[in-house]
Amino acid sequence: HCNLTYKASGATLKIQSFHNGVNFKSGPVRIIRDNLIKVNWLIDLGILGDWSGDITVPIGFRYYKDFFEVPYNSISLNLQEFLSKMQEYKVSLRYSSIYYTMMLNDNGKNMRFYTPRLLDPADRITGFKIDHLFNEGYIYTDDIGELKSGEWPGQQWYAISADLVDPASTVQRATVYTHLTLNGNAPATDKEYVWFIEQPGDAPTLYGDAGIRLYQSRGLPQDMSLDVNFKYYVFPIAKTYDELETFFSIQSNALSVATEWESNDKTPPAMLAVSISARTETTLTLRWTAVGDDGLSGGPAQVYYIRYDTIPPDNIWAWWATAGVVSPVPTPGPPGSTDEITLMLLEPNQAYYIGIRVLDDVGNASDIAFVTETTTPVELATFTARVVKDRILLNWATHSETNNFGFDVERRLSAATAYERIAFVGGAGTSTSPRSYTYVDQPQHIGRVYYRLKQIDTDGRTTYSDEVMAQVSAPQSFVLTQNYPNPFNPNTTFSYQIPEGVSAQVELIIYDLLGRKVRTLLRKAALPGYYQTTWDGRDDDGRMTGSGVYIYILRSGQQQIARKMIKVD
Repeated sequence: HCNLTYKASGATLKIQSFHNGVNFKSGPVRIIRDNLIKVNWLIDLGILGDWSGDITVPIGFRYYKDFFEVPYNSISLNLQEFLSKMQEYKVSLRYSSIYYTMMLNDNGKNMRFYTPRLLDPADRITGFKIDHLFNEGYIYTDDIGELKSGEWPGQQWYAISADLVDPASTVQRATVYTHLTLNGNAPATDKEYVWFIEQPGDAPTLYGDAGIRLYQSRGLPQDMSLDVNFKYYVFPIAKTYDELETFFSIQSNALSVATEWESNDKTPPAMLAVSISARTETTLTLRWTAVGDDGLSGGPAQVYYIRYDTIPPDNIWAWWATAGVVSPVPTPGPPGSTDEITLMLLEPNQAYYIGIRVLDDVGNASDIAFVTETTTPVELATFTARVVKDRILLNWATHSETNNFGFDVERRLSAATAYERIAFVGGAGTSTSPRSYTYVDQPQHIGRVYYRLKQIDTDGRTTYSDEVMAQVSAPQSFVLTQNYPNPFNPNTTFSYQIPEGVSAQVELIIYDLLGRKVRTLLRKAALPGYYQTTWDGRDDDGRMTGSGVYIYILRSGQQQIARKMIKVD
């Protein structure tokens, strides 16, 4: 209901509009309600008298279970009589406008206005607060953005949402989302807006006016048709820009609309359980188990939203509004599958806070799952592997270390698919100076051998190095070395080498000085390589042998090597 007084060419134009009547029809799917808006005008022409007229315009409202819409389906405002009378009295309008807006009273204070038409991408994410402080109290149409050529026909959206950034806000829940569809041809030639204007002078009655304005400054047509559709969704929880943009994308697809409202889906996906699976100086890899679009069940979810910052999320929604956005993100997999993403180009030795939300296909959003991790504080400078005779020498160095417990040395052979831990080398704890480390391995394997380091912090967190490779060649001759230790009690170790070309079976046997066999340590096919085996001082029957001198012989075909050893009590 409004009143307007306007002076033009020496005459005074007064316009009133009000509801003239309401008709409705109820049905199983929706309620259809017709509002008859009657517009009266009165032109005071001074000594020429008055001229008045009126136009009645029906405006249909359709109420569904989860939303309502206001269709302006080819409503025509016939201005022929009005314009001809203006010409008769030589009175001309300087401009003509049609408004359709949602006017906010003081309930809208401390909420936020969201729309993709905001020019600054950062403003789109945070919106702007309805508090009379934005743009010195006024938000003009140019601040929201003029519809460009080709955008009518088309679709737009805007929303008034509870303020999730300011914890002191009096409004903490609910969002009114508007989906605007522009059909047919634009009825005005000058400017069309999706707009928001805030007028503090009208407070507390008016705290904002969001909608569309059709404006034409000259050459008014005989009638102006309006073919637009407003759909209003009232969400009981506050929505962010990302959630609203996703909802708009879904609702823009007619099939998605029918499926969503038929299913009446109100169940959001479950909150993710996120862990850090790997880290380096500049990367963090996140891993989680995918949830369903209905809690833990259902089909795959629709989309992930991932944000990160070095600032802890003391105020969750304030943090979410300003944190860095990760893009692109993986597409959610089937429930129970594993999804992961690696954050790149991070700062070394820096703690990061990461939040992930998951949305389903109708915009239901999970709670934010947070995880925090520090990029690896151990700055590895070098890691090399070098073959020295029958051994592999591993060398690595660090530029600096922070809380470094040590390194697991891991190895895999060319025929293997998994690493195995072969040694642990203690770290320096915390050090700002370079440190060097060495480990010697005797893999007893011919061919390629791969190594990596598993760096372990004092708090148990781990990081893997890149792998290195060494090429081990076959021995050149048949060799049996002196056992070690010697003398011994009760254990000693034998090392031997088998060159290529040996086809007979190889055996290693221990004898006493009378030539009696004491123990057969091995009897197997002769394969080229470097080998070790240990004797525990027992004979073939498991009895402990006495002290004395023993002979051990390595034999393969016509080749054999014999050596002496001494066992002591």
